Amino acid sequence: MFHVSQKIKLIVLALAVLVVGCSILRKDDVEKDVRVFLTTFQNSLPKPDAEILKFFNTPQTNEVIMLAVDVLRNKDLANIKCIPSFDKALIYFEDQGIRVVVPASVESTDMGVNLKNVSIVTFYLKRKDNSFYISKLEGEEFYNSFVSLRNQTDGSFNLEKELLSRKSIFDKAKELQQQYDSVIWYAQYDSMTYFYVVNGQWSNYFVGYQNDYLRQTNYKMGLVDQNGKVIVPVEFELVGTLGFSLPKTVEVKKDGKVGYFNLEGEQLIAAEYDMIIPYPAEETLIVKKDSVYGWFNAAYQYYPSGFSSPTAEKYVKQFQFLPSQFVLGEKKQVLCEIPNAEYLAYGIIIPSSYWTRTGIFNEIIGGFTIGDLQRNAWTEYIETDGSVLTSITDKISALITTVKERYLDGREEFYIHDRLVYVNSSNDTLATQELSTHGKVEFKRINETLIELKYPDRYSYEPEGYDDYPILIYNYTHLNPDFTVSTLKSNRRFSFTQFVKMDSSYLTGEFKTWINEKEENLTFLSNSTLMCMRNEILADYGYKFVAQTDIDQFKYVKWYKPEYDSFSQIADKLTEIDKYNLAFLEKVIGPLKQNVNM
Repeated sequence: MFHVSQKIKLIVLALAVLVVGCSILRKDDVEKDVRVFLTTFQNSLPKPDAEILKFFNTPQTNEVIMLAVDVLRNKDLANIKCIPSFDKALIYFEDQGIRVVVPASVESTDMGVNLKNVSIVTFYLKRKDNSFYISKLEGEEFYNSFVSLRNQTDGSFNLEKELLSRKSIFDKAKELQQQYDSVIWYAQYDSMTYFYVVNGQWSNYFVGYQNDYLRQTNYKMGLVDQNGKVIVPVEFELVGTLGFSLPKTVEVKKDGKVGYFNLEGEQLIAAEYDMIIPYPAEETLIVKKDSVYGWFNAAYQYYPSGFSSPTAEKYVKQFQFLPSQFVLGEKKQVLCEIPNAEYLAYGIIIPSSYWTRTGIFNEIIGGFTIGDLQRNAWTEYIETDGSVLTSITDKISALITTVKERYLDGREEFYIHDRLVYVNSSNDTLATQELSTHGKVEFKRINETLIELKYPDRYSYEPEGYDDYPILIYNYTHLNPDFTVSTLKSNRRFSFTQFVKMDSSYLTGEFKTWINEKEENLTFLSNSTLMCMRNEILADYGYKFVAQTDIDQFKYVKWYKPEYDSFSQIADKLTEIDKYNLAFLEKVIGPLKQNVNM
């Protein structure tokens, strides 16, 4: 006979086996459901776009989704064939949901060509009733394989032919270098080739993104045409894109001020102004100099103060000169190119001052594709999608412009960010900041010197290391006594803990979490996320954590320097705001567990 204790052990063991068996069965059932969903999705690929998009519920744009889908369904792929293997998909059950990895290959179908690239497409699935929806599509590696193969098999990509078509231009550039230190760019406009020439030292720093912060010194730039005629004397800091704002004109920059030349070599406006804004409605040019506005009429007669009309003033003061949609790219502007085979088809645009002084674009933007030669550059176009002006104080406003970049060799195909520009009452740019918003930015005046802005992160539709998502981004700006602004920096993801005494509004909202393979809604941040919030405050002072989960939170954080073994060692170093917020969090999630070895 068994002892009672032995019977209990057998019962417990049987229950454990039963539980494990049920768990495996349930997981197997979910996997079967996933494969049914994948089969349904695959069978729907030939259907219209609208039908395919019903499978998705993601902040990713329809353009991004369909670019990958079009490859999967072999739409307009010419000499390339895609072979996805949905039946061999690998399925992973993770904390943030179900990850499905589908093998896929792209092959050349050209006669006599045998090329093949093997890759993967990753889908993230979430439950919806008795089926699923795709919450995210990752196809970077897959799409890059397609682009790489397309470039190898594209019949229009003929390197020797393109180099031959540029031979006379390259030869002329070498000839001009007998007269100038460098010929850095050339551009073709109205059947004429123009060369950007430099005396002094010049490097195209913008070609490498890691060096794009560097600036030139000890040089002067000018412009000559293919006959050697000087269009712009070699005495300027920068010569702009030909015809960017007005036909047959070019903006020039000298000592930080801008002016205009026409392409006959005549100076139209001396380089004495901070900004030149064309006003098409009245065929005038509005100029700004040291916060004072004036204007030129169509005959370039100068009126030194004010505006030509109330509507012209409104056009400037309300930033209407920044159109709701504006595109930079080969189809819209004349591109400069470097006269060197190494940078073949690498396009360059130098925007006008009203775009650069307002902080929307950099002075020099490179990497635009030219024709079908996707060899050195991958940006097809950059597009702005409206600007919104918000009053912060009676003297300071914020201008937010959405910028979308069509990038042909990247993770998303479209990269979107928002450019925040603080301006004063004279529309002088005070500071700029890049945001990744996904919705409206909210501004809040915390006190006389502090402005808070919060927004949902455009790319935070999945968990980012916390149990709850999406978590809002907070940024802070300091208002200086001289009516300028300073953007405040923080090491913390939850930056409000550093600058603001918290209340419950920072912990409440509309959040989601993933529980038992199902997405749940929350209105208050979970304890685990609040613990991460508190850990950031302590980590900022070098507190050493004991629990492995706390240590792992800062495993890859460069700014974290663990130094102190106990809270008492950092207590006197805390700011008043940090003391307050730690006490506030203690009321919500309990006291800090001290190091047992202290």
